Amino acid sequence: MHVIVSAAQSLLAIHGTPKHLYNLRDMPCIIGVNLQERSNWRFVEDSKTISVPVNGPLRMNSPLAARKAPVMGLGFVILPSLSGSAVGG
Repeated sequence: MHVIVSAAQSLLAIHGTPKHLYNLRDMPCIIGVNLQERSNWRFVEDSKTISVPVNGPLRMNSPLAARKAPVMGLGFVILPSLSGSAVGG
């Protein structure tokens, strides 16, 4: 499954844009409790799987709410991508 990492411009203005996926460890993230990996987000980089431990102010069991939360500037979120992009913003 391809995923994107998303955040509001207002959040990026406060916390900055992560330069690498590992920088998400120090950013406020929205944790989806229905996800298998929950607070360890997995990505593929250079054909290797990396796991990034994240933490944040919100834990949600609703994908719809998790999709709305970053728009409100509440944190970074990982969501499935229909476009096939591995990482986006």
